[in-house]
Amino acid sequence: MAVNLTIGSINVNGLHDFNKRDKTFTFIKNNNLDITMIQETHSETQLENDWRNDWEGLSLWNSGPLRRSSGVAFLFKKDLNIQIDYIEKDKEGKILSVCFTYNKNKIQCINIYSPNTPGLRGQFFKNTENFIKPEYSLLIGGDFNMVEDVQLDREGGSPCTTHTAGISEIRY
Repeated sequence: MAVNLTIGSINVNGLHDFNKRDKTFTFIKNNNLDITMIQETHSETQLENDWRNDWEGLSLWNSGPLRRSSGVAFLFKKDLNIQIDYIEKDKEGKILSVCFTYNKNKIQCINIYSPNTPGLRGQFFKNTENFIKPEYSLLIGGDFNMVEDVQLDREGGSPCTTHTAGISEIRY
């Protein structure tokens, strides 16, 4: 059976401000996204409960100990007919994996917020492999904090070799 889902990914650089959160959620609804991966939420467990109330559908969150440099979430469209099979999180608030069934299809989405420190990315990507469930079709998205081709994938600023740090680990 074919899977027809509209999936987006947004780095929000914090959701504490109500107006910013409202604008983000409105953008997601207006673009009719079925599933949205959000990175850099700057969330805390106690705030996530309030933010769940701001979203009309199912939302899953993973906050980390360093609020300013972590936080990932999934927002599912209201009334999206999915069955959550399995959820897994890392302790740093940088990986959130959800396995679900949609129209008899087993799908795994992994939302990542990669470290922005070049020396940490390679190991981070290797560790992400531990979350993969081979019995599910896989989609990985998020903020990789890197680019594959500095000339093609960046505009502005000064291209530098650290922008591609970790590329060999992600390409395996």
